[in-house]
Formats: sequence, C-alpha cells, structure tokens
Amino acid sequence: MFSGTQTWTTVGTTYTGLLNNVTGTAYAANSKLFNFQLSGSDVFHLNLTGSYDLYLDGPASGNVRLMMRGNGGTTNVQQVVDSSGNWYIDQYSAATVGFKIGGVDKFIVSNTAGNGATITAGTATTAVNALSLTQTWSNAAVTFDAISSDITATAKNAASTLLNLKVGGTSEFLIRGSTYTASSTTELVGPLYLSLRATTGIDINLNGTTVCRWGASQLQMGTYVLGWSASGPGFSNTVGLSYISAGIVGIGTGAAGSTAGTLYVSTINACSTYYGPAGVNFGSNSGGVIFTASGSTLIALSQTNNGFVYNGTYSLGFVSGAPVHTSVSDVALSRLSAGNMALGTGAAGSFAGRLKLTSTIVAATTVAALNASPTIGEISTVNDALAVTAKGATVTAGGSAIAVLVWNGTNWVGI
Repeated sequence: MFSGTQTWTTVGTTYTGLLNNVTGTAYAANSKLFNFQLSGSDVFHLNLTGSYDLYLDGPASGNVRLMMRGNGGTTNVQQVVDSSGNWYIDQYSAATVGFKIGGVDKFIVSNTAGNGATITAGTATTAVNALSLTQTWSNAAVTFDAISSDITATAKNAASTLLNLKVGGTSEFLIRGSTYTASSTTELVGPLYLSLRATTGIDINLNGTTVCRWGASQLQMGTYVLGWSASGPGFSNTVGLSYISAGIVGIGTGAAGSTAGTLYVSTINACSTYYGPAGVNFGSNSGGVIFTASGSTLIALSQTNNGFVYNGTYSLGFVSGAPVHTSVSDVALSRLSAGNMALGTGAAGSFAGRLKLTSTIVAATTVAALNASPTIGEISTVNDALAVTAKGATVTAGGSAIAVLVWNGTNWVGI
C-alpha cells in the first residue's frame, strides 16, 4: 500500500522520513493522527483524546508485545500485555531488567539463576524509606502475611539466613531457619543478640557478654541482676536478685551482689539457708530452723527439743532502748554449765544479776537426790527429812519432814 525509500547524505540537514501534518480546526474527540488496522481492527494508533495516547491493540485471545532490540539486535526486551490484562517486561537474552531515574539504577531484576530484585535507594538526607509497604486487612476469617518468603532448602549451609539486615556491611539482625542447630553461632546479632543453642536453649548477649540463658527448664542470669524498678522498665533498679556465691542469692537495692534488701513472705518452705545483712542468715534442716551470724549458729527452733535452743556461748539479752539490734544488753540469761543458767549484766556467763519475784517455787526432792556437786549458797528442799532440820544442822534422811536446806560448802544444812 505504501512503500518508500530515501537517501540522507548531508550532515547539517535535518531530515524527516515520514511527515503527517494535520491542521485540526475541528474534529471528533476520537480522531487519530494515524491508525494501522488488520482486518478492520485497530492494531497501532495514536489518539487525541485530551492527550496523546499511543495504543497497541492485540487480538482477543493473544498477547501484545512491544519489542525493543539493542546491541545490534542481539539483546531483546519486550513489554507484554497478555489476554488477561497482565503487563510484564521480558528481557530473555540479557542479564538484568531495570528501572532508572536520571540515569541512576533504582530497581533491577537479575536474570541470574537464584538472584532476584535489587532496590538502589541512594543517599537519604530526610526521613524517607528505601521500601514502604501499605496494606489493609479487612477479613477476620483470614490469616494475613504482610511479607511472605517460602524457601525450598534442598541443600544449604547450616548458617544460612532467612533475613539478614546489615549496617555498613555488618549484620545487625538476622533470622535463621528452625532447623538451625549450631551450638555457638548467634541467631540475632548486634549490641543485643540471641543465640539459639541445640541443647541448652537461647542465650541473650549484650555487647559481647552473655547476660542470660533461657533453657528448657531454667533461666540463668550469671552475675547479673534480675531487677525491678519503681519507675518502670528502662530506669535504675530499686530492688533485685543477684548472685552472691555458690548456692547463695542476694536480695538488694538492685546492684549486682547487693544484699541490702528485705524479703517479705507469707510462708517459707524448707531449704538450706536464708541470708540476711551483715552475715546473718537462717535456714532449715531435718531438726528445725536455725539462725546464724558470721558462720556461727545463734539460735534454733528445734523439733528435737520442742522449742528454741540458744548457742551456749551467747546470751538471751534485754535492752532498755532502741535500736534493739545494735544496743548492748544490760541484763541477760546465759548458760553456765549443764543444768545451770546465769542471770547477769548481759555478757555471756555473767551471773552478776538479781531476780525479782513475788514468790519462788523450789520443787521438793529427796535427801539422796540432792545435787552431789553443789555450789556454796545453793538452796534445795527435801520431803524425807527425819525431822524438822534446825538452822545450821545437817539434814538426815529417813522421815517425811519437809526441810529447806542450803549448801554451806561441806553439808546440806537447815536454813
């Protein structure tokens, strides 16, 4: 229908191979500057509907391709719209397909096997995003995934990652698959990172030091504090639990190793030892509960003795002022020897005290049962004297008389 040939020979001349100059004084809105048809159907045309729209119209059941060839025809790129209305770019003989702005790569899809899309966002000087996604979820019956990645791992290195976020080439956050079983490589890295371990659990590491391990049956803290702050998370601890030594945990102000705290409980079950300030502690064993200070047992609530038992080298003292725990006793009960107790000024073993009573009951015994090693001035009562024993007379057994006696250093004599 139309065929033309032309030869351009002058460098300074601007040539036009095909010129169609239409003067549009009046025309219908769907007028076309050119229109190529096949069997009466539009195939390629330029419309003037408010703008200049270039159309490629394909058959009802086929695709429309815009083919571009470079490098002497050896590199092919085609834009395709299929019969379902899907648009895509197919560069089937080159390494990449990309989008540029101002000649700078912005989005590149590689033709290399296993490689995907690359976004080059450039240098940011304001709060902009390299990648921004928006989506609306509006069906309560649907489980949505904003980002989904499905990897078929037919063969891989154990340290392969599903996600690896870096700053300056250094990993800051990475996620490995559930089959990762290495015992020492980190699972999330950076100033704070987690380490997934095959048999012991998860390690939490801060600045290169493991601060916590969460195992299958325990939470280990090392020498760090499990603390609480009255102001909430992110503030200095006001109370905390911390490691003191093997088998000993401290309750303190929040610093590691502090024991300057107080424990309030409703019930304490049996355990080895409970420690308090200045080396004072209490614990339980099969015989009862013991209280110790600086390694020495002070007092025990004994099941064996059905009551409190005091260390014989200490006294049960009383003070007239406060505070009780730092004041010196001015009167006290203490142990002298087996069966002998002293009432003194407060020092253990002191008997330089006095006892004031309304009355005293001295249980009666027999002459034969009197103390065989008495102390001068010791007083006893017997109920089998031969007769009422006169003052200063030595008691004689063999009757039923009551006699109040005193040991004079040689004999038991009447008072």
